[in-house]
Amino acid sequence: REDVVLEDFYRVLVTMVDPRSRVMNRWFETQIVPLAAVLFHTRIHRADAFKKARTEGLSIFDYVATRRMHAKESQRAAEEYTRLTEEVIAHAMRRAQHAHHVSRTAPAKRSGKST
Repeated sequence: REDVVLEDFYRVLVTMVDPRSRVMNRWFETQIVPLAAVLFHTRIHRADAFKKARTEGLSIFDYVATRRMHAKESQRAAEEYTRLTEEVIAHAMRRAQHAHHVSRTAPAKRSGKST
């Protein structure tokens, strides 16, 4: 369909990033080059805080807040998801604006038989 812009239709999120795996990270970066236009900028790093929050039935935000976690890893995890949330909202707003623009510029559909 002409009115579907693939870059607006979907996004790719990179998760479980482990900065210690340098060789794997370099290889991975070469593999995702074709997806550059649809990648979220935020990358979610591995963090034990995610496992601990899940076992307690908490979001990462609630886990960090209620446990008064000041560990760098826990803080980074919450900050990354905050940035991701901002990106998702911005993306949704762009899609909504695009849909509104397309609906206003699309030719009116005709009903009934033509004569």
